[in-house]
Amino acid sequence: MAYKTISISEEVYLNLFALKKRNESFSDLFLRIIKREKPKPKLSNFYGKWKMSDKEEERIFKNINILWDNWKID
Repeated sequence: MAYKTISISEEVYLNLFALKKRNESFSDLFLRIIKREKPKPKLSNFYGKWKMSDKEEERIFKNINILWDNWKID
């Protein structure tokens, strides 16, 4: 296992220390945070995945526009 040294401010250290569970290493804390904050897939990854006819597309956009027209902001 490779080890790396990083520099962090005292404020960051104290905040990380407060998040760290008892008997949890900082490496485990970082992994826990990374898993929770894992980036969501990009919408562009799904382009072309849904096959539909032009008529279906037209109907979907028509319904979306109706919803936008009816949306009221208080």
